[in-house]
Amino acid sequence: MTADELQAAIDRAEGKRKELETQHPEAKASARIFAALPKTAALYRAQVKAGLDGNPREALKAKVGSWAKS
Repeated sequence: MTADELQAAIDRAEGKRKELETQHPEAKASARIFAALPKTAALYRAQVKAGLDGNPREALKAKVGSWAKS
């Protein structure tokens, strides 16, 4: 594909995305939540690991689920 063809494909995809966003505005909020899940899971894993390694504060945070508030 040429650079022009690639740009045209990108433009079409962005146009379609905007069209879908206007038809389903709640999807944007859901997409943000889904995008945040891997980072949240990684932070939680790090807290659990720190707790298992002997950090009592992190162990308590992981245990009670206050990681979502920090």
